[in-house]
Amino acid sequence: MGKTAVAQLVYNDQNVKKHFDNVIWVCVSNPFEEKIVAKAIIQGLETLNLGQASGLESNPLQVLLHRISNSIKGKKFLLILDDVWAANCQRWESFKAPLRVASSGSRILVTTRDSKVAAMMGSYPHQIIRLEILKNEECWLICRDIAFEGKDKESCKILEETFSKNIGNRCKGLPLVAKTLRSLLKSKRSKEEWQSVLDSNLAQSDIFASLLLSYYDLLPPVRRCFLYFATFPKNFLIWQSNIIGPWMALGFLGSDGDANLESKGEEYLGILVDRFFFQHVQVTKDGHVVNCRMHEVVHDFCQCLAENEFATKEVKSNHFTIDWAKHRHLGVTVDERKPFPSSISGAEKLRALTTFTGEGALTCKALRSLFNQCKRLRVLDFAWPDFQNSHLCEEIPEEIGKLIHLRYLDLAHSNRLERLPEALCDLHNLQYLNLKGCKKLKQLPNGIAKLINLRLLRTNGCFALTHYPKGIQKLTSLRKLWGQLLELIAMMLRNLALPILET
Repeated sequence: MGKTAVAQLVYNDQNVKKHFDNVIWVCVSNPFEEKIVAKAIIQGLETLNLGQASGLESNPLQVLLHRISNSIKGKKFLLILDDVWAANCQRWESFKAPLRVASSGSRILVTTRDSKVAAMMGSYPHQIIRLEILKNEECWLICRDIAFEGKDKESCKILEETFSKNIGNRCKGLPLVAKTLRSLLKSKRSKEEWQSVLDSNLAQSDIFASLLLSYYDLLPPVRRCFLYFATFPKNFLIWQSNIIGPWMALGFLGSDGDANLESKGEEYLGILVDRFFFQHVQVTKDGHVVNCRMHEVVHDFCQCLAENEFATKEVKSNHFTIDWAKHRHLGVTVDERKPFPSSISGAEKLRALTTFTGEGALTCKALRSLFNQCKRLRVLDFAWPDFQNSHLCEEIPEEIGKLIHLRYLDLAHSNRLERLPEALCDLHNLQYLNLKGCKKLKQLPNGIAKLINLRLLRTNGCFALTHYPKGIQKLTSLRKLWGQLLELIAMMLRNLALPILET
């Protein structure tokens, strides 16, 4: 988002050029080739033209590095490495020795989409500049001067009054979109022509092309994890547990027998954060992601790639139909104050369902219909956007026992729920059960020991829950257990057969 443009301002600044003996620009890009980078540095140091530089191609890397060392010795330089992708420290190690012979005060400026590259380069945290999105007014200023070229003052005034706010909003804070729009608008003179450009997807296609570079640089399993974000609404605050748990349940992180699935999920989420796919990220002091929010343009890009396999659907009636030939992972948004639909068509092959609803109730009838149809579900998440207003139904029907493939069940903040059916214990594949904030929940099913694959159990905020059922110590796959502190301590003292847990 404007990294190269900022670097170009530094490169072209006359005061910068006076301060350094040499200012060198190298476009690194992907894939990273040591000889190409070395040749570009030599060109910048010795101001060679293309004909003189062509003979460098036949030289081995060590000869090129020796030539860099001779050319740079005793000089103060600024080396700008633009668009660096390779975070492999060993491949950059060969450049360090030749560059160290330069004069004190030399600097290296790196632009990258990956924060791991900055760390690999040896940057301190205060030396890393993370570019924020632009304000709407700033986006308009980028467009205005070029778009107004060759137009009379009266036309410019009319166009500015009509479109300045609209264009600022359309750019979503991204300089690349603003630059693309201004080039498209430059040759357009009438209000109708400007409106036609804004109604098109031409600017969006340019930013998508840029994002594709970052996407295809990801490992295939990380790409799959990225596409899952298409099931969330725009601007939705996504908590770590609401993304890593489903990844794990859907097999995106590997086989169920892997003891380190949660760690792998955190690693994959960290990779996506490092690539700046998210607009707002909250992290702990030790660097673990707590929650994140995806930029609107990146969300559009994600949904475009997902091709309806991962999708969101807005429901306004008591019945909705799923395209069974396409949809496998779906986020459903229900209008506030309206109940969840009591009937669904085409959901037989659905593997993941997340609901986003406000104050409307989720009736037992609707759940029974859902469980009877969606028997292939691995993920069922009632992700209440505002837990203060969540009003899930008072009862989970016995039909939940039909979801034999279910691995992830999130019933958090179901304020009216008082009990869970024993049929829940027939879900032998269940790995994640979130009951956080179920204030009226009085007891867990007596057969909970049958959930032999359960890895995470959350009961914190279940104030009416006075005890855990006997046999809970048989849950030997359990890795994390959240609950009332004193109750947890007492339970662990009574049941020493439990594995080491995170609480």
